[in-house]
Amino acid sequence: MIALVFGLLMGLANAGTLYVNGTPVESLRDYSFEQVDVRVDKDGNVWISAPKYNVSLGEDAKGKQSTGGARAESAVDSDLPRGSWWLVSEDNQSTGHKVDVMLNGQAVRTIESGANRPTILDVSPYLHKGTNVITFRNHGADAPGGGALEILLGTGSIVGSKVTLDKPKLTYKRNSASPGGEVDENRTLVID
Repeated sequence: MIALVFGLLMGLANAGTLYVNGTPVESLRDYSFEQVDVRVDKDGNVWISAPKYNVSLGEDAKGKQSTGGARAESAVDSDLPRGSWWLVSEDNQSTGHKVDVMLNGQAVRTIESGANRPTILDVSPYLHKGTNVITFRNHGADAPGGGALEILLGTGSIVGSKVTLDKPKLTYKRNSASPGGEVDENRTLVID
């Protein structure tokens, strides 16, 4: 019993960082999220993708309602049905890429080379009819390598546990010939 408790405490001491929509929220306490996607990466970091929530910390949080160090509110006033727009990643043995994806100013997901499985995320709550701004922020290695990392955004549907993506409306591709370092690329997407 003592070994079990010691093991649990050691696991907590070596725990990774907690992120909500790409923002580290170490001070978050006593808060519940609904309708979120949770993933734990190889380093033990916990990534919560919470489309209906906005997180503000530090200077951004001044003067805003606080909930355990973070502020929760609707991501955007989406008029799109859930499950209609999807963010999907495909990694062909790339190395050195790390891309933050932001939809209408909201950090949605960080996609890295070498992920064990592709990203498949319903991003309908982040989008709305009209003009949307999609930002891809690369902050990977200075010398990326291997195959290509593609990030696709498009309409699709879910049947059972399978997501079928229609022809992507936006494709962002990084490969060994892509410039390294920090690069932002903004694109617009108009949804009728």
